[in-house]
Amino acid sequence: MSQTWFSRSIAAVASSGVVTQLFPTALIRAGGVGSDLVSTSTYPPVGGGLVRRPTKGRTEKILVTPDGINGGIVEFWDVAGLDRGASNNVNDSDTMTDAFVTANGRLIAKIRITGTASQSSELATYCHHVEFDFGLAIRFVSGSGTIDVSPFVEEGFMKSYVVG
Repeated sequence: MSQTWFSRSIAAVASSGVVTQLFPTALIRAGGVGSDLVSTSTYPPVGGGLVRRPTKGRTEKILVTPDGINGGIVEFWDVAGLDRGASNNVNDSDTMTDAFVTANGRLIAKIRITGTASQSSELATYCHHVEFDFGLAIRFVSGSGTIDVSPFVEEGFMKSYVVG
């Protein structure tokens, strides 16, 4: 059964900009207040603890809401960032470099959206029951602005305990 991963804001980047790994925002938070995850900038984590990882899953639908001004291209990627290290570590952060994504990912969909839409654009036509093998990630290619994205996904993430 699919569940909403809740809405989150994605900032515009260049076509060679970072790609954001998507996780359910209310269920898995990296760092900050309420986080139950440990840092994996060094591995294994000191003292052990929970680590988040993207996994295989399937989209039900994805809602994208532009900021009312800026349009652009929304890219969805099948890619898993690393669970450790200094860069592309999506346990401690949520972004991956373009070079990493190009070498390790697969573009699922590339969809143009307008910035003037006042309601969510349901991308069900493009993203209905799309399976991904590694993890779901997004990039909003535009000169400026943001989009809010609300994916409805089956599986696609996990937390695992790593002994320190």
